[in-house]
Amino acid sequence: MPSLIQIALVLESAANILGATAFTFYPNYLLSNGLSTITPSKLSTIVPASSETLLAALGTIVYALTVPLLLSLPDGPHAAAKRAITYQTLLAGELFLTPLMLVKGLNEGGGGFGRTTMLVGAGNLAAITIWRLYALYVKPEILASQNAIEARKRQ
Repeated sequence: MPSLIQIALVLESAANILGATAFTFYPNYLLSNGLSTITPSKLSTIVPASSETLLAALGTIVYALTVPLLLSLPDGPHAAAKRAITYQTLLAGELFLTPLMLVKGLNEGGGGFGRTTMLVGAGNLAAITIWRLYALYVKPEILASQNAIEARKRQ
């Protein structure tokens, strides 16, 4: 049976792959629903090509950041260390991105995105950040391999 951390890694990887696919292949659609100034009649002229390109690029970055999550899935003697490095790396980005999205969402206009888009994004990232902080610093044994967890229980 998979451990809690393996389930978390699979769920996050699946969410990342879905999100990255949407960002990479459907940036115009996503931006047209998230920009604060969009009107359906001007859809093709309001979403700048540069914005589409940047969102597609972000999608490829999300794909790349999913690789360490997937590589952290297997149990093994160094599983906890791999998972900790992966979580620390992702946490660093989330600690910068979450407040940025929150500030932009609280400001008028949402930095070009709708207020709700930015605040929901910040909320989602905050939840992930809390999970990572918990797993890394409150209950780091969560990151251990299933064999290590079972060995500790037997002692």
